[in-house]
Amino acid sequence: MTNLTKRYQKEITIMIDSVLRGGPAIARTMASGASLTFISRSFMYRVGALGKKGGNNSICLIKKGLQQVIK
Repeated sequence: MTNLTKRYQKEITIMIDSVLRGGPAIARTMASGASLTFISRSFMYRVGALGKKGGNNSICLIKKGLQQVIK
């Protein structure tokens, strides 16, 4: 991944969508050079189960996971 980002980052936006379920996985992709990650599956499962509350919960958990990795 890092070879691709070094070569193409100025030409294209690097996006990753590969079963990202939490903060640590998202942090790894961002550290590899991705500008954007997709989290649709875990987010949509929670929204499907709990509606808006599930979406808010998903974002909260991902934010906490990212904060733990960064610290």
